[in-house]
Amino acid sequence: TWDVLLVGGNFQWVPDGPDSLFASGIAVWNGVNWDTLPSPIQDCNGGNLCGGDIYDFVRYKGGLYANGSFGFFTQEGSANEGFARWNTDSLRWEELECVNPVIGGASSFKLNSPYDTVYITGYMNDLCGYQETCVFDYDGSAFTRFAPFDQIPYYFQNYVGFVFKYLGQYYLSGLLYDPATQETTTFLRYTSTGWEPVPGWNS
Repeated sequence: TWDVLLVGGNFQWVPDGPDSLFASGIAVWNGVNWDTLPSPIQDCNGGNLCGGDIYDFVRYKGGLYANGSFGFFTQEGSANEGFARWNTDSLRWEELECVNPVIGGASSFKLNSPYDTVYITGYMNDLCGYQETCVFDYDGSAFTRFAPFDQIPYYFQNYVGFVFKYLGQYYLSGLLYDPATQETTTFLRYTSTGWEPVPGWNS
């Protein structure tokens, strides 16, 4: 959309010839020079590193989203963490449809698989008032729980890295423990009756 490369991290500065530009965790690279966005995603003060980190960017339904361990205050003064969407009118980052409160430490969730739906995955945690889980759906206007994941036995340290569709089936990768069988699985697919290990995958 912008014909530039967005680079995210926890850095404060990017080079600008003999000088530096204050980037606050997001730099813009056009193939020749570094630049910054009109508004930072977080306020970084002091030192060379920001307190939070930018993990990734996702283009979805014409919008630009960022995910990370960063935090910022909304225009209403609420603390928001982990997710932001670029507003092309105000030229600033804003919260999504609900405020994701600051929970401390690294963000528990990340954006992935931008097809018809974005899947927000990570460790067991709640999000925007929903009961805790490892996977949420986001359709560009609202969050919902990813219902198929509820068929996986609960374990407080479960983790999901990615959810995606292949040949009409859901797949997920992560680290999932079943207290009943005391077995751990890392790669599953969803059938008409539930989740099963991907055939031939040994863990």
